[in-house]
Amino acid sequence: MAVKRYALVGASGRATYMFAKPMVETFRASAEVVGVFDTNPLRIEALKELSGAVAPSYTDCDKMFAETKPDAVIITTKDRYHHEYAIKAMEAGIDVITEKPMTIDADKCNAILEKLGEGPRFQACRDAMRELASSRKAFWHLMQVIREGLANATIDPRRRNSGSHLKYFNWLKGQHGITMEVAVVVRRAFENLVPSLWIERYLEERLMPMREEISQLEPQVKQLCPSDNTAKST
Repeated sequence: MAVKRYALVGASGRATYMFAKPMVETFRASAEVVGVFDTNPLRIEALKELSGAVAPSYTDCDKMFAETKPDAVIITTKDRYHHEYAIKAMEAGIDVITEKPMTIDADKCNAILEKLGEGPRFQACRDAMRELASSRKAFWHLMQVIREGLANATIDPRRRNSGSHLKYFNWLKGQHGITMEVAVVVRRAFENLVPSLWIERYLEERLMPMREEISQLEPQVKQLCPSDNTAKST
C-alpha cells in the first residue's frame, strides 16, 4: 500500500489528536505527516511532541506546499480561515481535506466551490455521502416503526401474530442491504483521497449499529410472527 503524504495546516488540538497522532500510531503504513504549518511556532512544537510526528515546521504555508509536495492538505485552523488555506492548496494543485465545518458562511463556501469548479471528484464525494445519509435515515425510520409495533404488541395481545411485524422487518433487512451497497459507492468516491483504513473506520461506526439492531430485533419479531404468517408478509 502506497503511503500518502499529508501536510497539516493549523497546529490545533484537532490536528494533534484527530490526525497527526492517529497517523503516527495507527495509520503509519498508509499515511505520513510531511509538514506542519502554523503562525505560532510553539503550537507546532507542541503538536509534534504530543503526537510523535516527525516533520518540518513552517510558518509560511506556500513554502510548505512547495517544499513538501504533499498528496493532500488537512486544514485544522480556526474555522473562519478554512477557505483561505483551502483555496491556496487548490491553487497549488493539492487535494484538500478540511475539518468540519468546511467554512463559516455562504460567501466563503461559494469562494471554495468557485475555485473547485464543482469538479467531478468533489461531486462524487458529496453525492455518495448524501446517499449514505439518506439510506441510513430510511433504515432508522423503519427500525423505529418496528420498535413501536413490538412495544404495542407486548402491551396488547390482539396486536400479536401479525404478519406486519415480519413484513417491516424484511423491509429493514432490505434497507440494510441497500446501505451496504451505498457504502461501496462511498469507498469508491474516496479512493486514493484518504487512507482506506479511515473510510473503513468511518463506515464501520455507522454500519455496525445497524447490524446489531437487526440481530436484536430478529428473535423478537420471530416470536410474534409464527412461520405460517411468512407467506402473508412477503
